[in-house]
Amino acid sequence: MPKKKALRKFAYVECEILESKAWLMLTHAQRVIYLHLKGEFRGMNGDNLELPYLSKMKGIVKSKPCFYSGMRRLEELGFIDRASGSQKVKFINGCPKTPKTIYKLSGRWRIHGKDVEEYGQERSEAIQTNLFGEYHERQENETEPVD
Repeated sequence: MPKKKALRKFAYVECEILESKAWLMLTHAQRVIYLHLKGEFRGMNGDNLELPYLSKMKGIVKSKPCFYSGMRRLEELGFIDRASGSQKVKFINGCPKTPKTIYKLSGRWRIHGKDVEEYGQERSEAIQTNLFGEYHERQENETEPVD
């Protein structure tokens, strides 16, 4: 009988994130929360990430308020966005139910620590450099016809 491969879970975090100004502004607990949320990412569920406190984070983060303030801070700095859900309690069959909060990964952290004009200027310079470099290479590769 063939053995089944164990599916290993991991959280892929880009070096660009680890070296960013926004990452340096996070506390240790907030970084742990982000890593666990990133560990829930499975490729196609980037806009549908859940990280419930009771079932996933209760023994990892010291308290519920610490967890929720960490999630708010991750949202403020642009690491995640809230896709759906709220803290409003709904009553279903007389029982209180809190809807699940769904998060999605965000790239807004890139502009944190820079003003929007500076970020836009860097981006346009990079694009222009790439376009000019490609044009220059094509010009060098073309040979003039010999008569």
